[in-house]
Amino acid sequence: MSLALVFAIACQPETEDNQNPGNSEDGTEQGDETEQQGDQSAMVAVDLGLSVKWAECNLGAASKEQAGDYFAWGETEPKEGFTMGNYAFFDSDNKITKYNATDGWGVVDNKKALDLEDDAARAILKGSWRIPTHDDWKELKDNCTWTWGEQNGVNGYTVTSSTGASIFLPGASYKDGASVHDNNSNQGWYWTANLSNGYPSSANCLYIDHNFVDLTSSDIGRYLGLSIRAVCD
Repeated sequence: MSLALVFAIACQPETEDNQNPGNSEDGTEQGDETEQQGDQSAMVAVDLGLSVKWAECNLGAASKEQAGDYFAWGETEPKEGFTMGNYAFFDSDNKITKYNATDGWGVVDNKKALDLEDDAARAILKGSWRIPTHDDWKELKDNCTWTWGEQNGVNGYTVTSSTGASIFLPGASYKDGASVHDNNSNQGWYWTANLSNGYPSSANCLYIDHNFVDLTSSDIGRYLGLSIRAVCD
């Protein structure tokens, strides 16, 4: 049997329908990769041999290479336009109303990571799904092989673990206003659950392009629309 076997399980609360540990909610045996049909509650979790399992697709996507939906940091629903004026945690003067540890920027609550109530992955996928932290992304970056290439016409990284299991991260760019910054899939930005270590109006993200995977210095405005690749415990 190939070591590249991918364990596809649903990270959901236990119910009468999924108490059997050998089956997912839809009755699919663990070890089978199921096709996404847009039912985000049945998101496939890929076991890469790390501390968390990674979603097979971006949040809101129906296939591995789709961009999926775009989310502002801390907002739990996708939207079409992303501006400072319609961001949930800026007031009418663009002062911060939540997640701030710096005087002069708005309400100081010393929160530096998303509460689960503001986690889009938890809100949409339920169970133990959540937005990955900086440390989750760092573990993925440091312990897997990242290979840039094309999948079904979309550029991105195939991220392969030491077990041979892999996920694909498409270059989905980001949204500013209603426009995608780069719609040629040459770059990608993915949210972490952590606030920027610099300006509190920004949050930490993973940035990718054809020759660069950056996490340590990648921060971007919280109001912008980025991709989310969820993890579960």
